[in-house]
Amino acid sequence: GIGFEAQTLKDLGDFKESLKCPLDLIICEITQVPGGEAKGKVSAPEHISTKLLLKKGEAAECIEKENLDPKGEEPTYFYFKHYMTKKNPDKCLMACLYFHYDLPNGPQRKLFGCCWIPDTAPIKLKMRYSSTFKQFVDKAPKLNG
Repeated sequence: GIGFEAQTLKDLGDFKESLKCPLDLIICEITQVPGGEAKGKVSAPEHISTKLLLKKGEAAECIEKENLDPKGEEPTYFYFKHYMTKKNPDKCLMACLYFHYDLPNGPQRKLFGCCWIPDTAPIKLKMRYSSTFKQFVDKAPKLNG
């Protein structure tokens, strides 16, 4: 299987304490291992690396900086959708984020995982991302909980 960049593993591990978690969003991609080369018919080694990491409150700052209108949506979820569908519409990505919502008994947070695989992606890449997403989910504590 595809491994993880050390910093990405640490970042995913930070999601384990929902109330103390300093992060709201991590977006990852499969990239070639630096210095790795293809050998014969074997492709270059790859790993999952962090593409974007947002700490608590940074999604709202990104929205303001990029002059976006979230139309009342929760900032982290809005920026997650914007990043996946507008900034990288043809790129396969994986994400882990806290989805914030309100219930009658107060505000709630739910850890949410997503594998974004656009229809325009090559078949081989679609297969690689869909098979690797299980590993990604297993490394993010409480994602399946």
